[in-house]
Amino acid sequence: MRVSIVLEQRFVHLPDGRAYDNGQATYLHWQRYLGQFEEVQVVGRSQPVTEVPPGYRPVDGPGVRFWPVPYYQGPLGLARRLEPVLSSLQRALEAQDTVVVRLSGVLGHLAAELRLAQGRPFSAEIINDPYQGFASGGHQTGVGRVTQPLFRTALTRLTQRHTRRAAATQYVTREALQRRYPPAGPVSVCRTCICRQGPSCPGRVRIPGRHAGRSWSAR
Repeated sequence: MRVSIVLEQRFVHLPDGRAYDNGQATYLHWQRYLGQFEEVQVVGRSQPVTEVPPGYRPVDGPGVRFWPVPYYQGPLGLARRLEPVLSSLQRALEAQDTVVVRLSGVLGHLAAELRLAQGRPFSAEIINDPYQGFASGGHQTGVGRVTQPLFRTALTRLTQRHTRRAAATQYVTREALQRRYPPAGPVSVCRTCICRQGPSCPGRVRIPGRHAGRSWSAR
């Protein structure tokens, strides 16, 4: 069984396809999932480079593969490349995959909408709050002050929608994100698990990693 994780991180990759990251989304992080899945596929936007920049570490390795989505930066960059981005997501996420989208990343929202259109399940990790992130006085790369309220409203509503439609939802807070982005009820609450088969949760799969110990709310 393969888990495909869609996230907003910006990666780089070499001509041979090897991917690298300068944050936490490196092989050491994804390796933890291999105790529960046969394969991990990391799906993110990636910029081609000819050499690895200083401070970057490998993303892929034994059991972990990387799927590069065409690189874009900011809303206008996404608008220009929307068709190839959607096409890449469609090829990356196979029907039998366990799909986890990290929200409120735009790429995660696109992947969630794709799964809904296909009638296939997905799970969500809510790792930030666009309502707070796009609040007055805040700054988001590629978003002007005039359009910032529009993005705040749109991403907040999308996060609420996809939280309700997800087969299971994990939060990085104990209460705050749950209040603004509640799962659809009735729910069964599991500890770090994905429920893929309804309220009784017979298909639970433990998800390790930095969010272990947080709760999954599963429909």
